[in-house]
Amino acid sequence: MHPTVRTALLLIICATPSIAQTTGTPRAFQLADWYKVTTLSAPAMSPSGDRVAFTVTTVREAENKRHNEIWIVPTAGGES
Repeated sequence: MHPTVRTALLLIICATPSIAQTTGTPRAFQLADWYKVTTLSAPAMSPSGDRVAFTVTTVREAENKRHNEIWIVPTAGGES
């Protein structure tokens, strides 16, 4: 697997919060759960191929707004 794809998949897994209840009882995804979902989009490789930039979108429920940030990670792995 290409390092960029591996890095993107790892980011998706780590950035999405767990929605499990403390009781351990499975339940259906509910409308309120959408406020807890983090979305990654618009990946772009640097010209040198050593970094990937992408947009991270979260919801600020109290403000009723979406918050976007651009994150950059090395394709070899490491801190964003």
